[in-house]
Amino acid sequence: MKRFTREQNVNKIGLTVSEKRLHGNYNVHWHEFYEIEYITEGSGEYVIDGKKYPICPGMLFLMTPLNFHSVKADNCRGFNLMFSEQLCEGEFLARLLQCAHGKAILFPFEDRSFLNALMTELTFATGEAYISALLNSILGKILTKEDSAMEKITPVSKGVVYLLQNFRKNPTLAETAAHAGFTPTYFSMLFK
Repeated sequence: MKRFTREQNVNKIGLTVSEKRLHGNYNVHWHEFYEIEYITEGSGEYVIDGKKYPICPGMLFLMTPLNFHSVKADNCRGFNLMFSEQLCEGEFLARLLQCAHGKAILFPFEDRSFLNALMTELTFATGEAYISALLNSILGKILTKEDSAMEKITPVSKGVVYLLQNFRKNPTLAETAAHAGFTPTYFSMLFK
């Protein structure tokens, strides 16, 4: 099983985006970053953590660093976004992590032109703030399609997001617990 690292695939800003063509089989793999595949044409099958999803226009697949996935594509075109958590708004990141199984969403026709426009703009965007705003608009659109169970962010999720966003600073248990609103002892017990 192949692992793709952040250094290999995500640029210095934290996002690599491209319009791409998918054709053939892509064996099971995972990576240290988030990935969105948005299909504009073609067919096939996407497998995320052993669950199969059809590929068709309007399908969007979102993988977290916790997902294993493979693809069997037949003349597909679409957009591919590979990004790190540093560009994600904290609430969006927490909600993405709560649904660690990955996502496969078929967007209705009326939403597709909006997604196409955002993805196209993102391919040419410059400036970290603008890129982050566009990416978070896409994530917001994805998360509006989620069920209401995703809306409550747990204290443990807040702690995990804090760790993801600050791991290079080597955060302490006390700092992480304070961010989640708990004492270190109680937060440690919840985290287990």
